Amino acid sequence: MPPLVSVNITTFNSEKTFKKCLDSLSRQIYNNFEIVVFDSYSKDKTVEIAKGYGARIYFAPTLATSRKTGVLESRGEYIFIVCSDQILEPN
Repeated sequence: MPPLVSVNITTFNSEKTFKKCLDSLSRQIYNNFEIVVFDSYSKDKTVEIAKGYGARIYFAPTLATSRKTGVLESRGEYIFIVCSDQILEPN
């Protein structure tokens, strides 16, 4: 089995772009990954969107805290950091 990749995404009020980002993840040809979201207490539907994609969600007040928590909470052999407005190519 290929190694698990933890896709770590930091968010804050990202509902306008986040769904496109997560949709691009769902189209990846490499499919052994988990989605781990680190939200800075969004006031929009960002967290609801993440839940809809089966993401594990943690709350962190700053980007630095999010990145540190991401390393600690990821289960994958590799960690891939993605911004909530990124759209990834399938390969």
